[in-house]
Formats: sequence, structure tokens, C-alpha cells
Amino acid sequence: MNDWITSWIYFETLKPKAMEEYFVTRVGFCMKCRKADRPKTGDEFIAFGSTSKQFLEKEAQHNGLAGLTPHTYKIFTKDGKIWVQSACAMNHCGVGYYEDEKGVKHWAMYEKSWSKPREISKADLRALIDFKDTGYQI
Repeated sequence: MNDWITSWIYFETLKPKAMEEYFVTRVGFCMKCRKADRPKTGDEFIAFGSTSKQFLEKEAQHNGLAGLTPHTYKIFTKDGKIWVQSACAMNHCGVGYYEDEKGVKHWAMYEKSWSKPREISKADLRALIDFKDTGYQI
């Protein structure tokens, strides 16, 4: 394993804990990606599969609007309240990978890329989970 990956959470170990955690991928704004003019065709990112319930490697199919990128939202409960954190899911921003000696990519999310947890209402949670923005595709 590479030494540069010291504060990364590997996606192989990042799985929802029963009903305590839930992940969803939605489009969000990222200033770092805006400055880097991402997403572009061929840019890699990670998305949480709603059917597979696993993180999947994806590739941008066309040039998107700079800064509007896939984000991973982690939803969890604590002290009877609903909380959410988000992080950009673009390679070279909130996520990255290294290839092992067999050429297998091991994706990870940089711990510091997560936003501060914020409390959300049940209505906002339902909107975040149910809303599928079919008008904007990466």
C-alpha cells in the first residue's frame, strides 16, 4: 500500500451499518472541481448504487457544468436525530485510488473531504433520497 494514503477511508470497508447509515449519490456543487473545470468526458468518479448497495466506479460520459459533480451523501442517526454529511465523489478531489501489483484499483475517500455533519428534517431526508435529477447527467 502507498504511504500517501494515510487518512483515507477505503470503499471496500465503507458499507452502510444496517438502518444506522445510508448512502446516496446526488449532484452537488464543488468549488475545487469548478476551479479544475470538472467534470469532463472520461473523468472518473464513485457512485453509490441504489440497487447494488455498493460503491461503483463510473466515468463521465460528457463534459458537464464545471463544479456540478457527483457527491456522496452519508445519512445517519444520532441521539434520535437525522444527520447528513456530503463529499465530492470525483477522482482527484474527494476520492482517489491506487492500483495494486495486479492492476486492481482500490478507491478511497479522503476523510477531510466530508462536510461537517448537519441535522436535517424527515421531509428533507425524504426529498434527498427520492429526488432523481434526470435533467442533468454526468
